[in-house]
Amino acid sequence: IKDLLTLTDIEQIPDTRLFLLDLHEIIKLSVSLVQDVYPNARITIEKEENRNYELLADPSLLELALTNLIENAAKYSQAPAEITITLGFKGTWIVIAVSDKGMGIPKEEQENIFQRFYRSEKTHRKKIEGSGLGLSIVKRIVAKHFGKISIESNVGKGSTFFLYLPIERTKK
Repeated sequence: IKDLLTLTDIEQIPDTRLFLLDLHEIIKLSVSLVQDVYPNARITIEKEENRNYELLADPSLLELALTNLIENAAKYSQAPAEITITLGFKGTWIVIAVSDKGMGIPKEEQENIFQRFYRSEKTHRKKIEGSGLGLSIVKRIVAKHFGKISIESNVGKGSTFFLYLPIERTKK
């Protein structure tokens, strides 16, 4: 129920909740939250030094999206999960990549994973709990920030989720 309410509320959030924030700090907070649940997970953050990663965003929403992706990376990996978060730039975008070495997502399922209530067949077979709303929430949060999300994944090798957030949204 909480996930459904969150999904509904995202569209109603006013621009007055957008603040200039440091993405690196939000990522560190999200990593800390996931480490509380998965203390053995090996999570590293890679970024270019001396770069400004400030962005106009809703801090709690961005934290929710990143925590969801990092937690999924831990949940769908064999313990101890190995997760790498890369923060960088590509053209007019700030790019956050969350990579794992987990079970991966079959190509034929990748276009569906952002739909509400969609759960991969592999998750059903392995009885991994979830509402099927997490990635839908992430996609909605990224869209609310004028961004986009994509995935690269190979079964048995892991997944990388890419969040693209526009650089021009760095000033109010």
